[in-house]
Amino acid sequence: NVTIGPNCTIHGTIIGSNTIVEAGSIVCDYSKIGENSLIKAGTLVKQRDEFKENSIIEGFPGKTTGKNETILKTPTWAGRK
Repeated sequence: NVTIGPNCTIHGTIIGSNTIVEAGSIVCDYSKIGENSLIKAGTLVKQRDEFKENSIIEGFPGKTTGKNETILKTPTWAGRK
């Protein structure tokens, strides 16, 4: 149950469950994103980057900027309940 926002580019990667990828993000080949993580809008996850579960990832290139302490809920912009 991964939520991917509009205008994202996702290449061959592993994205853990309950992760949100916000609008305009780019996730490159062979990268790994842990469960329950948040990739902020406009972030670039470079090729072969690895992030642990519960990561908040932000920037160009993406870096861990914090730890997600809550269970992420599907955002309203995703159009799902």
